[in-house]
Amino acid sequence: MGESGSHSTEYSRPAILIADDHPLFRDALAQMVSEGFPEYRIIEADSHASAVSAVEAADPDLVLLDLNMPGMGGFTGLLSLRDRAPATPIAVISADETVSVVRQTLTCGASGFIPKSLPKAQIVAAVPDRAAERLAPDGGDPFAGQAVWTNQGVRLAAERRR
Repeated sequence: MGESGSHSTEYSRPAILIADDHPLFRDALAQMVSEGFPEYRIIEADSHASAVSAVEAADPDLVLLDLNMPGMGGFTGLLSLRDRAPATPIAVISADETVSVVRQTLTCGASGFIPKSLPKAQIVAAVPDRAAERLAPDGGDPFAGQAVWTNQGVRLAAERRR
């Protein structure tokens, strides 16, 4: 795992960490994000340990995180990454779209939740332009108005299921 195209000039570009243990999905997501956001370098991780190393070494501007990777321990891994990178937005991208999982994800500090079942265009749209909150000029939520679950989205989903 590591960076795609890691030349010395690459380190000055903003970065997105894609952390997923399924190589096919990780590669597809990296390609989608690269096409949609060519100004970002892509860093890849396939486990909690490699995600922690990447966060500590590269200080990414956004983390796209799968909850079910080796070493994650579910929400414990999310909390661990949140503690190591408190200013970095973490969007969980998962196949488990139950309201309880989405709610717990947001409670544990994720900035958003992107269902893996979304079509390619919606996944790319869910990744906010200018990925990081710390890069947002107005300091606002970079996920606002995007195709991503937020606390409001969970509330609306729960109301629809009643």
